[in-house]
Amino acid sequence: MKKTLALLLTFLALTALTACFQVYDGPPKDDGTPAPPAHNGVFTSDHGTMTFNGDGKSVTLSLDGYLADLTGLPEGEAEASYIFFANFPPHRTDYRYDRADELDITAGDVTYTFKNRIGATDKDAIRLYLYDNSDGTVEVDFYKEV
Repeated sequence: MKKTLALLLTFLALTALTACFQVYDGPPKDDGTPAPPAHNGVFTSDHGTMTFNGDGKSVTLSLDGYLADLTGLPEGEAEASYIFFANFPPHRTDYRYDRADELDITAGDVTYTFKNRIGATDKDAIRLYLYDNSDGTVEVDFYKEV
């Protein structure tokens, strides 16, 4: 009886441990749709603007004090770079903006990672959110000026 109980407990413990491990199977699978073009133009939100030149790498920021305080990015106008990422622990890979879940913006020596709304960011909108300890989730939506 003791052997059976010990064997059962060992089996249950091993089963519980294996459930804790996530198997990484690589970056998101290509669904065959074409990647969208890089952002180009001026995108405006309640907290500033992002101006893209279409190269898929650089952006000119113009952020208000509120967003600058939350992110550490500079207030006012600043040259920056950006990368959209798909974050699949333990790996993080640059990815197309309509399927990425993060956006890194680097200005000078500061890099801030925004959360990107998968499927909501497209060629005409960049829909981001971040966490603020006092305000909770802060949504920041940038829309392309026409």
